[in-house]
Amino acid sequence: MCPRSPLSRVVSAGVPEPVSETADDDFIRTAGASQLLARLRAIEGVLSGQASVASYTDTREASLPLAGSEPVVLQTAELSPAQHTVYCVGLALQDLLVQRCQHARVIVLAARSLPVHPPYAANAYCNSVYFHAASNTLFVRCERLAAVGEYALVLTHALAHVHTGSLDSDADPAFLAEFHRCLRVLCEDALGAKPE
Repeated sequence: MCPRSPLSRVVSAGVPEPVSETADDDFIRTAGASQLLARLRAIEGVLSGQASVASYTDTREASLPLAGSEPVVLQTAELSPAQHTVYCVGLALQDLLVQRCQHARVIVLAARSLPVHPPYAANAYCNSVYFHAASNTLFVRCERLAAVGEYALVLTHALAHVHTGSLDSDADPAFLAEFHRCLRVLCEDALGAKPE
């Protein structure tokens, strides 16, 4: 016989039956308490700097190795017509973020490869983007120009990081707030909604 659910303890008249403590109830309470305790310990470890927060890394990043000391730029004339169209959509996307999110304009260039750089350890697109602050240039791997949605996401993600001043961690609250603000603006624009 299956154990009775808490809802089955209520009789049709709406009066609860007397509830007796069972071994199942004790197990559930103990298991729930230990799960809660484990979660609290993990949170405490993160807050005290003793543990790291797991971060998402895009699956394509492993196939995009970093090499050399300088980006290898792909000139606009070298882009295929499809890549050029996607690149132009990215420029329009940046224009919108400059206008609506007050982002500073950066130079965006496609790159065949990116240099070995201080790791953006907790950045989902750590091997797809590289920001050279001295020249105010964001380099994006040309592989990301294969699909407009993918490029728009990677570019928006990187521009939100550049705007907040660090590409190191996707867990940074300032980055998260800016990234979500950018996504809202882009969705409003794509859906023809008026900004608030």
